[in-house]
Amino acid sequence: MSKKTLKRSLARGEISQICMIVDVDDAEDINTVLAKETEVLGEKTRKERFEEQSWDALKMNPVYALAREFEDIFPDKVPDELPFDRGIRHEIDVLPGTKYCITRQWPLPKEQVEAIDEFFAQRAKAGH
Repeated sequence: MSKKTLKRSLARGEISQICMIVDVDDAEDINTVLAKETEVLGEKTRKERFEEQSWDALKMNPVYALAREFEDIFPDKVPDELPFDRGIRHEIDVLPGTKYCITRQWPLPKEQVEAIDEFFAQRAKAGH
């Protein structure tokens, strides 16, 4: 099978799984590469990615002027009040006490659930 045919078959969904038979020495190299890839997503990288999402980092981006028109929607810290009314209101009627709906393949860690609960409690307290 040619590389082109393989790509086309993968794109069409005709191939659901690919298995590689490799030498044991090569398998160790592959595992090492995979381990290094997970290290790349460490805490330092997360902080760097967060810092790259500032207004200063966006200045050279073509959407900077447009994004600045809506800077009240993209604050650095989530405010306790709503941004000024732009004439568009969206509402979702839910029963009192209804929890948010997040469907995930795996359950969230307890810390993330607590952070989400705290966020929605603050929003409810602020009248959102």
